[in-house]
Amino acid sequence: MAVAAMKSRKAMKDKANRLAALAAKRHASPYDGYSNVCQIEPRYDGPYVSPWSKSAHNEDADVMIIGQDWSSEDRLKLPFNQNIAYLGHDPNFKTNISLFRLLGCHFNIDFEQTYATNLFVFIKTGKTSKPIPTKDMRRSAREFTIPMLEIIRPKIAICLGNYTLNALRFAAGYRSVKWSSYLDNISSNPICQIAGVAIVGVSHPGHYGTISAKAYGGLDVQWAAAAALLRKLRG
Repeated sequence: MAVAAMKSRKAMKDKANRLAALAAKRHASPYDGYSNVCQIEPRYDGPYVSPWSKSAHNEDADVMIIGQDWSSEDRLKLPFNQNIAYLGHDPNFKTNISLFRLLGCHFNIDFEQTYATNLFVFIKTGKTSKPIPTKDMRRSAREFTIPMLEIIRPKIAICLGNYTLNALRFAAGYRSVKWSSYLDNISSNPICQIAGVAIVGVSHPGHYGTISAKAYGGLDVQWAAAAALLRKLRG
């Protein structure tokens, strides 16, 4: 019993150290043309690869949430928000309200029980809606997201949106999927595994993603399929 507990503590410490090394890498080497959070608003940054992990950093989580990117330069220059500094997100933001509802409804868990991160880990210039070049998304997936999957080893990782899913797939050597076909077959798509983790994509829970998801049965259909896959993986 004592030996097992010691091994468990050692494994947890190893995970924490490896994640801290990735966070240090992010802090030390922003990509050309991008910033780190701390360069714009230090109070929003933290010892994680993404500040989103501040309130969702369960290193033994079965469920990992992968968003596209955390914020943009113009949003970080808005008046200081204490919630964002403390939680890594604004709980009153409609996208977050939708995400938390979907997690509770279909997985019966709170956001804090997951590990949440962003595929692109740096801050883009300009507006939130500004697209991130595909090559930069893929690079960040290769250098940060895949190593995180290897460290945390959740059973399932849920990618929010087409760009997030396809950048991660490409970085791991998979072909990109046609989003409309993928969502049409959400319950029967072949399982894509990266580092032994089942990777699934769902529409982004923001305004536009929620609207576009209606053509494929809505967000709840997609999240129900993801939850069914997790139950299958658990046996």
